[in-house]
Amino acid sequence: MPDICKAKYRWTREEHLRAMRSHYRLKLRRVLLLMKLFAVSLLAFMGVVLLAWVLLESTSPPPFWAFGLLVIFCVYWLMIDRMNAWNATRGFSKRPDANAQIEWEFSQANLKLRTELGEATTEWKSILRVVESRDGFLFYSLKNLFQWLPFSAFESAECIEWIRELIKEHNIPFVGPRSKTRFQSNAR
Repeated sequence: MPDICKAKYRWTREEHLRAMRSHYRLKLRRVLLLMKLFAVSLLAFMGVVLLAWVLLESTSPPPFWAFGLLVIFCVYWLMIDRMNAWNATRGFSKRPDANAQIEWEFSQANLKLRTELGEATTEWKSILRVVESRDGFLFYSLKNLFQWLPFSAFESAECIEWIRELIKEHNIPFVGPRSKTRFQSNAR
């Protein structure tokens, strides 16, 4: 095992978008899935009602304004991922850290983060939890404040594996990819 593991990447709009998508997937995965299923079901039901109105005799027209509002509601929930992505990245070019080079250095004792704007050293115990997505790690220092570290930034696959072991050694809650299952207990 290495004594120090390094990772280096450029903080671009695309990296920011991948980080925010990973964060939202973890935070809202079940709610978004349920709302999308509900929206599709509601659209199908409205289609059946409109079809029945056309094919069967009716004395009054359907309330088109209500159907319109329901369609807008359903489209909103079906497009929420794209709307969140747009909202998360719309002011990225004005940020002081836009397109900055970010370097991470991991050791048994601490984590070091360097950018063009400054550097920070933090102890492992200050990390509340780590989430692994399919694209990288989210290191949470507060409930909704995280640092993104893509897998493509690492020197090697052994380095990624060593980071996972360090997380487990330091008893940091670790949420694995594609599930909310913790690999490590929440005890500190």
